[in-house]
Amino acid sequence: MKEIKSIPELPSSIVEALNEKKLALFIGAGVSKTMGCCGWEEISRKLLDICRSTGIISFREFKNLQDRSPKELITICRHLLESNGKDDKFYEGIASCLELDKTLGFNLYKELTSLSGKFQGPIITTNIDNHFHEFFEDENIIYDVEGPDVKRLLQQIGPRSLLCHVHGCLEKDKKGIVFTLREYIHRYNNEHFKDFLEHIFREYQVLFIGYGLEEFEILDFIITKYDDRVKHDSEGRCKHFILKPYFRGDEKLLEYDQHYYRDLGIEVIPYAIDEGGYHQLHEVLKNWNIQINNKSRYIVDSINKIENLIENYDKEKALEVFQTIRTDSSLKKIFLEKLKSNPVPWFSPLYERKFFSFEGKSMRHIRLTLDYLKSLALKMKNENLMSNSDEFKVFKNVLDNIIKFDETHGKLSKDTTCQFLLVGIILNLPAEEVSEKHVKLIKAIFKEKSSEMVFSKEIVDELTRSVEEKEREGLNNWISVVYGFKIEEYKMKFINFTEYTVKPLVHVEYLKKIRREYGNSLFKLYCPELIFELKVIMDKIIDSVDNQFNFGQISTIEDHPQGKYNDEYLSELVYLVRDAMIFEVSENKNFEIVESFLKEKHSIFKRIGLHIIDKFYDDLKNLFWSLDENPLADLSLYHEVYELLKNNSSKFSKEELDKVIEWIETCYFDPEMTEEDIAYSKKKWLYALDTKNERINELYEKYDSIAPGKIEHPGFLIWIDFKAPESPIPLSTFLTKSNKELVELLNNFSTKSKIDQFVVESDFIKAVSDNPQKFVEKINPFFELQEPFLSDFFKGLVKASELKKRFNWSNVLQFISNLLKRRSFVEDRVASSIADIISEYIKKDVEDLENVKKLFNLLLNILSCKTKSKKQVRDVDIIGSPLYKVFSGLINYSLKEYKRSSLWDPEVKNIIEDNLENHCPEIYYAVGTYLPQLYLIDDVWITENLNRVFPKDNKENWKASFSAYLKYPSQVPSSLLKLILSNGHYKQALETKFEDEGIFGLVARDIALCFYENFDESAELIFCLIQKKDPKQLRYFIRSFKWFAKEYKNKDFVKIKELWGQLYSCLLEKENEETFQELFSELASWLSIFDSIDNQIFEWLRSSVKYLTKADSYIFIEELSKHVEKNPREVAKIHICMLKEGNYAEIAQDHIRKIVDTLYEKGGDYKGYADTICNMYLSEGFEFLRDTFEKNNP
Repeated sequence: MKEIKSIPELPSSIVEALNEKKLALFIGAGVSKTMGCCGWEEISRKLLDICRSTGIISFREFKNLQDRSPKELITICRHLLESNGKDDKFYEGIASCLELDKTLGFNLYKELTSLSGKFQGPIITTNIDNHFHEFFEDENIIYDVEGPDVKRLLQQIGPRSLLCHVHGCLEKDKKGIVFTLREYIHRYNNEHFKDFLEHIFREYQVLFIGYGLEEFEILDFIITKYDDRVKHDSEGRCKHFILKPYFRGDEKLLEYDQHYYRDLGIEVIPYAIDEGGYHQLHEVLKNWNIQINNKSRYIVDSINKIENLIENYDKEKALEVFQTIRTDSSLKKIFLEKLKSNPVPWFSPLYERKFFSFEGKSMRHIRLTLDYLKSLALKMKNENLMSNSDEFKVFKNVLDNIIKFDETHGKLSKDTTCQFLLVGIILNLPAEEVSEKHVKLIKAIFKEKSSEMVFSKEIVDELTRSVEEKEREGLNNWISVVYGFKIEEYKMKFINFTEYTVKPLVHVEYLKKIRREYGNSLFKLYCPELIFELKVIMDKIIDSVDNQFNFGQISTIEDHPQGKYNDEYLSELVYLVRDAMIFEVSENKNFEIVESFLKEKHSIFKRIGLHIIDKFYDDLKNLFWSLDENPLADLSLYHEVYELLKNNSSKFSKEELDKVIEWIETCYFDPEMTEEDIAYSKKKWLYALDTKNERINELYEKYDSIAPGKIEHPGFLIWIDFKAPESPIPLSTFLTKSNKELVELLNNFSTKSKIDQFVVESDFIKAVSDNPQKFVEKINPFFELQEPFLSDFFKGLVKASELKKRFNWSNVLQFISNLLKRRSFVEDRVASSIADIISEYIKKDVEDLENVKKLFNLLLNILSCKTKSKKQVRDVDIIGSPLYKVFSGLINYSLKEYKRSSLWDPEVKNIIEDNLENHCPEIYYAVGTYLPQLYLIDDVWITENLNRVFPKDNKENWKASFSAYLKYPSQVPSSLLKLILSNGHYKQALETKFEDEGIFGLVARDIALCFYENFDESAELIFCLIQKKDPKQLRYFIRSFKWFAKEYKNKDFVKIKELWGQLYSCLLEKENEETFQELFSELASWLSIFDSIDNQIFEWLRSSVKYLTKADSYIFIEELSKHVEKNPREVAKIHICMLKEGNYAEIAQDHIRKIVDTLYEKGGDYKGYADTICNMYLSEGFEFLRDTFEKNNP
């Protein structure tokens, strides 16, 4: 008895018919009904209601007719409506019953057409709706199946995808539809139509889809008319098939149906609808389409055909491609990508098919289409096809519609790929064809983030090309883009304030290049217009954001060293306007433009005007002297007026000088200014004038007596100078003075300037580090050196040691000893520096370790009893404290001593014990840092004192020592790790909240290590870790676990697999959360731990790969390929699962080839997997497996 499956196998005889292009689909009403259309009974009831509502029949007649069969009722209603002149009501009623349910998430018609396209056979439908039409080229839809041209029709069928309406189409020919008994009899007795059907059933295998009990008589009528040759093959097997829905458990019903259909020469293909209902038909067809794609040459043959047709365009053959890509999105993508090689002949056919309408299209389709249009634009440009041809007019229309689409939806100008393509399209247009709407779109693109760097070069190249080729047409468009701007806002976090800044659309370096390299050419071509265009931009900036083009942003109009502090973008606008006006005045004597700038409200234009007057004073002086107001009173004009007076006062007449003096004397000054300030300001103006004038000299002397001194930076209200500050004590002084003189100099040095203090200290440290022996040789004067220079002295010596400079260490150590004996108190900085220099000494291969210990002890005694030092912070910053450095130094001393004598200095041990007893936080951090080393010295002491080192009853000290132990690891002995674990410290770590979140990861790392060490306690820890469900900690654990797997050869794979299962179950509980989905990707990497893939691992991997990140995919494919020899089936299925999720990991091509080649080598079923993998890559446009596939599928 045949099994009823949700997805039935595609029968082998259908596959054979498909390959031979001898399969036809017969589509019945069940398909339309599944898509939301009414069935026969609903249609008949609808028509009966119309007859009643229009008064054609009485209520009694209505009730009597209700029990009639649907076909009988439809025939009666049509007769009633036609005979009463209401036949339009009949068609309206039918049409209303054929509307699709648009809420469905699938389309059977697309899947059926796609299936038909794969074997290029006909779809023959008895339905009268038009729902197939969007998936067929108009030329491939046949309506007339009973006319005299039936022989021509038979020639059209195959190999070709056709749609044949054997019962007519309501949309095309209302009068020609077959709906009543009389029409059935007429149609099926038509000789031409009978020839047509006989040809189909004899020459093709037919698959009936959507035929139910209501249409049994149709099948009877069709099949029983013909002899056995159309019903059975040469071996007596049923030739045709019907796809029918059943519930599981209906095997008896299926058996009865098989008996019935077998007499008609039809084999039943059952599918289960228990879960999917009647919509399951879509899943069946979709699955069959995928099977055919993956297991046949369909994809590669289609690609070959597409490539050939693209390069050798033929109108008739192109129809095949258009038909194919209507239902196959993968081939549509491949077609569009390959179309770039020969775009021109395909443009008109694509336009006719509304290919460039983006409404309802995916971004993928839009990007591919724009890429094609960019290639087309470039080709048309290179072949001089961009003229007033009809084709170019259509191209412009397409571009206009795309821009309208973006204005409505805003999708394209915000998508990076679309931005790049749209700019490319527009830049390939002839300059005269670039319109305002194109420029508007480009500006919108440039206002998006990152566009400045991406497109600057392309736009600037177009502008400079126009200049080089002297094309004035369209220059205004490119100037408005190249010099355009955008406004960015920045909202302050802690105050309610938003700052707005002006940014260029094009990177400012390109603007500088245009001015330097193309300025003069641009001026010759477009000077007055350029000035106007730039002024418009500057006006928009001024209107958009307050306080733009002020003298803080534009210090000078001329080139000046102070200009390096200007706003670069605003400066380039000003400089280009300046240079253009200089050209315009010099070459064209256009003085009016200068006058117009002087009349502008904003100071930047007046400043430019005054600068031009300064340059051409002889020609333009009247403009200056005819100014209505005192120019000295406007501080925003200060520099330009000053420069004009300075450069031209020698040319002033007596009357003009008197006027300037009047301006100076009557100039308004702020009442807050002192008499000295006002005098200094007037003196600065007088300083600019020709000093041959006696009155000017008298006034200068007058104001100089009130405000004596040199004038600093004349002509500038603000002067910026960021030179490195000079040290109050030159560096050479440190090297030339004796140590005694130097101590006196440094002790007497005093400054309120933090910069001066920093510079002197830095220079002193550098002098000591560069020449340590000079300072160490006669070191005793430094006993009197005060802070901060004493600690700087030691810092210099530490740096000198690090630089491997040679100096007398004995002098230094003796000096430190004497210094500590002399003082009962040292500042923290000094103590810290001393500890650093002693620790630096320990690093060297020295013998006087006892002396080192004494120094540390001296320092420790001072630090332990000091009262003036600041309390240290109990966190990771504790490592900077002097006390920590002393403890750290003593431990390092002990380690060095142990190497020499194999003994742990008891004095240091006592110091550690005493400070642990006193709960000194620094000792906890120090011992935690060096715990593994101390364990090697004295494991007994560590074992006995571990819970003192990690005091559970003191939370802060425990955190200090345990975090130090984790953060500064050496090789931790296994016994120490077990000791810490068995004392519950890792468990406490899991329950503790550390300030440094990185500690959580280190805890997880060590728990993974405990697993590999086979510690019994690790199981409980791992359980706690998993139950905690902290995604960050789980990530650290999963990664560390994989890393440690490489280090341990003897692994317990059973326990590892059990742990994998526990983690997998944990992640499943949180599968809907994105952070946990990423962990599936991490966990899948455990594949590298195992030598084979068993059933359980296979299931885990198959479920996990859908969450593989792009970053992890390459490594995963590499690991997967290592298993293909041993587990080919599992590897293939896992890889196919990845591909189904859209994760192609295409950069791992070598590893993918290894998988596929191995599968082909093994043959049999494995070849099918290899074919599937190849076809799935091919369908996405990745062709690196194409040769492999064709080689194995000749």
